[in-house]
Amino acid sequence: MPSLESAIILRDRILKAPGLARKMQSDLNLNLFHLRAAVCVAKQASFVAAANELHVSQSSLSRMIQSLEEMLGTSLFIRTTRRVELTPAGIDLIAMAERIIGDIDITLDNMASYSNQKRSQVIVSCLMSVVPGGLHRAVAKFHKKFPSTEVHVREGIQEQVEQDIRSGKADIAIAAIDKAATEFENRKLITEEVLVGFAKPHEFQNLEQVPFSRLKGQSLVSFPRGAKMRELVDSAAATAGFSLRHSFTASQLLTLASITSSGVGVALVPSSATDLFSKLRLELRPLVHPKLVRHLGIIRLLARPKTTVADEFSNFIVDAFKE
Repeated sequence: MPSLESAIILRDRILKAPGLARKMQSDLNLNLFHLRAAVCVAKQASFVAAANELHVSQSSLSRMIQSLEEMLGTSLFIRTTRRVELTPAGIDLIAMAERIIGDIDITLDNMASYSNQKRSQVIVSCLMSVVPGGLHRAVAKFHKKFPSTEVHVREGIQEQVEQDIRSGKADIAIAAIDKAATEFENRKLITEEVLVGFAKPHEFQNLEQVPFSRLKGQSLVSFPRGAKMRELVDSAAATAGFSLRHSFTASQLLTLASITSSGVGVALVPSSATDLFSKLRLELRPLVHPKLVRHLGIIRLLARPKTTVADEFSNFIVDAFKE
């Protein structure tokens, strides 16, 4: 079971923490609440905020973290008057703790789905711009072959999708693999080019292609900060020596397209958005000089054992994106 493997990995790593060798003969009374408390403090960067979220007193939380640090023989947090920051050991522990908590939460959710018959599920996390592409075809065909298996789709920006995989909230993910972290196994799906979307009438409507320089001064309908598409175009603008004007931001592709259809600005979207933009009668033009592309793939955590249902669904995704 993934949670057991993660626990073993964490045990082996924390026992190697500085100062712990002398404690190995004693019991390590580490429990799940210790881990949840540490993760919450790291997330909030504040003992006060973390205590409020955990519904405990600040003093109780401080004692719990202090107890955890004493058990591990190393400091996890740097405490200042304004902020709480992680030490290198803390960063290492939190990454592992999030995986364990994620695995346990998923396991508990799975247990809740047992009635008289075992039910299986697969959870896929994907970039919000992927859903209008091949994913919906994969879901439909997978359901036809495995009708009793539940499919849960989570959406987010690149950072959120990767975190879903690290924490165990998702079995697999569809994300940009241009600079994939070494902790991930990736399987390439497609290469997409960036297109310029707009509503008529517009100064771009008579162009077959839109030079990147023509975006200077344009009001853009954009994905939020942290989205891979946003990073891609902002990087190109910086290289060109100007900044893009992100006048409107939307976290969902459908919302982004709807705002664009009102004529308030142009959108920079992946080619997988073509069908959606066409349905809303929006114009699309290739972006050139430079031409921008992103590479999409299926990612999964190398350290987590593969499951048959996730492998099956991955194959359906690959086939759907070939269509």
